[in-house]
Amino acid sequence: MDQNLSSPDLKSKDSGSSEPGMSVELGWQKNWVSNIAIKIMAPLLWGLIFIGLAIAFFVYGDVGETLTEHLNEQADRYVYAISRTIISDKDSLELLGETIVNTRYEGIYFNRVRIQMGKLVWNFGHYEANSESLSRPLIVSMAPSVKTTEVTFYHPPVSELAKKERIRLLFTAGVPLVILGFALAFLIQRIIIRPIQELVIATQKISAGDISLRMNSSRQDEFGHLERFFDEMLDQLQVQKEQLQTARDSAQAADRTKSQFLANMSHELRTPLNAIIGYSELMMEALVEKEEKDIAQLNDLECIRSAGQHLLSLINDILDLAKIEAGKMEISRSPFRISSMIDSVASTAMPMMIRNNIHAEIDCPATIGGMESDELRIRQVLINLLSNAAKFTYDGNVKLLAERYSMNGCDWIRFKVEDDGIGISELHSKRLFDEFAQIEDHVRGKPSGTGLGLAISRKFCNLMGGDIRLESTPGVGSTFIVDLPATLPSQIGAAAKSL
Repeated sequence: MDQNLSSPDLKSKDSGSSEPGMSVELGWQKNWVSNIAIKIMAPLLWGLIFIGLAIAFFVYGDVGETLTEHLNEQADRYVYAISRTIISDKDSLELLGETIVNTRYEGIYFNRVRIQMGKLVWNFGHYEANSESLSRPLIVSMAPSVKTTEVTFYHPPVSELAKKERIRLLFTAGVPLVILGFALAFLIQRIIIRPIQELVIATQKISAGDISLRMNSSRQDEFGHLERFFDEMLDQLQVQKEQLQTARDSAQAADRTKSQFLANMSHELRTPLNAIIGYSELMMEALVEKEEKDIAQLNDLECIRSAGQHLLSLINDILDLAKIEAGKMEISRSPFRISSMIDSVASTAMPMMIRNNIHAEIDCPATIGGMESDELRIRQVLINLLSNAAKFTYDGNVKLLAERYSMNGCDWIRFKVEDDGIGISELHSKRLFDEFAQIEDHVRGKPSGTGLGLAISRKFCNLMGGDIRLESTPGVGSTFIVDLPATLPSQIGAAAKSL
């Protein structure tokens, strides 16, 4: 069978992309026999073997008996011919005898013939060892006064003749079977296996990302139609791929423009907002120093300052998101004590807890040690989580825990923010860390903010080599778990600074 399965019709429009497909093609050539050829060829070969065994059984069972019958039939014919020759033309008897010993018929022959009429004896041929004999009487009317009238035919043993005849018959039947098997194998490989193999190779190359190849089939059968449909599908995929690439490039360009715009606008807004907040605080200090305080003006200035700080917080979130998307967020690495950082976070979050009448608890062992990471980003993550807990917890409890543990030979720090607030359903938790995603509170309505805090927190954790996850039960409470390496990997810091 033809084992060269590479197809001259299987061509690629891009010659540069053919190299990755070579390993796929070689892998297919290695195991195609076990997948398709055996399933198709095995029944055929077994059928041929069965036919051959049937012929062999028939031949081996009947050859000996058939040869014996042929020997007897030939002996009877020869006796009749000898009798007629002696009666009509005795001079031709020698020629007839030589003809008998030199004639082979269907694998049988007589090597010696002995004719006896009384004292007259004729011998033709030669005697061979282990020969067997057949005797036939001559016609009595030929020599009524002669008592001994018979012809003895000597021939090789029937078993030897049967063996030779079996070999001849098996060879005669076996060669056509072998030729038939090879012919059928070639036709099946050419008509069925090879087209399937080409389609499988093409499919594997497509799954590897190469859609530039084409079958270019000229066949007019079902496989030819399938290969042409295959080419049409690849043409459509190529067009769609080019359209998707164009759309992706446009989307990436638009995304970069958006991120750059947000970064620029956020920066431009922060400067006047800081000025507004600063002037409002100066004016409040000036009013406080006066003997006669104008409470209405102080309240107005406090509203201005509070609104400005809230707006500044929103702008900072947008600026952080724009920096992350633009790949310009810097992650620094410096040593700090975890307990000191936790105290700073707690003092910042305490006003939010007091406003909602929340009992806040800190669980940070003094032996937890320190970290070498970006303290500012970790503080921002924890403040975002505490702020989120304060929004959805009323007259309840919020707990901040910190612990050190070891994993894969490295020290890790785990922060937990637990609350017994409204909780979050599984449906909402799936999109909680998406940008601009917000959970509506059935008591207070939609919370304030942009919905960027948790999304930015997860991005910060990922940039520092960690992650954040949520465990929550509606009506029971929520637990946000932050896992970060105690020491920021050097490659993460270098990569972040190179962005």
